[in-house]
Amino acid sequence: MSVLTLRGPADIVAAVPYLIGFHPRDSIVVVAVHAGQVVFACRLDVPPRDALAADTAHIAAVVAHHRPSEAAVLGYGTPATVGPALGAVSAALAAHGIDVRPVLRVLDGRWWFHGDSSAGRLCEAAGAVAAAATFAGHVALPDREALVAQVAAVTGEARAAMGRCTEAARRRLEALAGAAIVASAAPGAVASSSAGSAPPATPFPPSPASSTPSPVSSTPSPAGTTSSSAGSAPPPDGATSSSAGSAPPSSGGSTSSPAGCQPPPAGGTVRSPAGAGASSSVGGPASSAGAGSASSPGGALPSPPTHRQGADAGGGRIGVARAAVLRAGRAAVTAALRRAEAGGRLTDDEAAWLGVLLAHVPVRDLAWQAVGQEPWQVPLWTDLTRRVEPRWVPAPACLLAFAAWRTGQGALAAVAVERALAEDPGYSMAVLLDDILRFGLPPSAVDGWPAPVSPG
Repeated sequence: MSVLTLRGPADIVAAVPYLIGFHPRDSIVVVAVHAGQVVFACRLDVPPRDALAADTAHIAAVVAHHRPSEAAVLGYGTPATVGPALGAVSAALAAHGIDVRPVLRVLDGRWWFHGDSSAGRLCEAAGAVAAAATFAGHVALPDREALVAQVAAVTGEARAAMGRCTEAARRRLEALAGAAIVASAAPGAVASSSAGSAPPATPFPPSPASSTPSPVSSTPSPAGTTSSSAGSAPPPDGATSSSAGSAPPSSGGSTSSPAGCQPPPAGGTVRSPAGAGASSSVGGPASSAGAGSASSPGGALPSPPTHRQGADAGGGRIGVARAAVLRAGRAAVTAALRRAEAGGRLTDDEAAWLGVLLAHVPVRDLAWQAVGQEPWQVPLWTDLTRRVEPRWVPAPACLLAFAAWRTGQGALAAVAVERALAEDPGYSMAVLLDDILRFGLPPSAVDGWPAPVSPG
């Protein structure tokens, strides 16, 4: 990837919006460097005074986990707003043995060294750095609100059309499940439940929210014990995630505003102990560090079970219906991946059908296994997240978050997780991804998982 050269404080100031994905306001940003390369960058909303110690300790611990030799700390706001936090973050980083330099304050296109009361310096390097970052494929949105808007639900006629298509998809799903049950009762098919009993009205929970067990609390515990282990494969919903291993623990108890995060290709994201609101980036445009292994064409999505396997595994008629839905889900996911790879977009009917199928966790997990670092993955899942009806949002939003995280768009991953949790605070895949972002784990933590697959 292209390397963005930063020659001094002015270049660092100009590069930050590209490192975290948007122009920060009322924020603290840390840019960590090792051997002359940016290895990590993160943004935190300026903490309130009662949360300052906890939030700065958390950020410092996460930055230290990436083992930088030095770090620049920038505060975006007035001296009264960011001054205390600049001092606290700098001290916390120094306590980890990190050489902190420079410490800067930025406001309205000018920057100052921390404590400098002069008129400040214009951000004159912005043009050159912006051009180099843009050439390297990075963008800087005006603010975090613009990022949130990228995953917001469609409105107007587009919303009404998706509502109609979703209702049709729901009826189609019920018909598919019922037809599979009838087929399984034909001569030579698997015997299901007792003769004469009516098939269940719905072989799945009535709401996508209830289809996902949530063994992990959506509220971070003080010790951060709900995080996933670095380097382990993300567990499917229903599996309890293990502790964070070597990842820095959350400080807990903070009432600060959310901390979202932004990692470029080799990076990770950081979220405050309180949850959303910070951005972080590892190996951004200023870094030459390699990204995690990208999925490459070569395999196929795993085949779903047959009628007999479904009945055996799921128990009679419900097992048969679930096997049928899984086969339909595999076909829909494969078609969507192929369409996206070719640069196309799903129709409303296709988007609604895929959204309804993804509420079935095994179907979602098939899609999860196919998420690599291909550039077309993020647009696919972004589009689906925006178009599906709200109750169906958690699954595609989580797939978007995972795709964004793997491709170095940590801030986008953070807002996607927020969208999922807003619809279902207990959705366990969203809770898992929230932990990953909060602890700043890099995408390399899942190198080799999933096994490379192709759309079909």
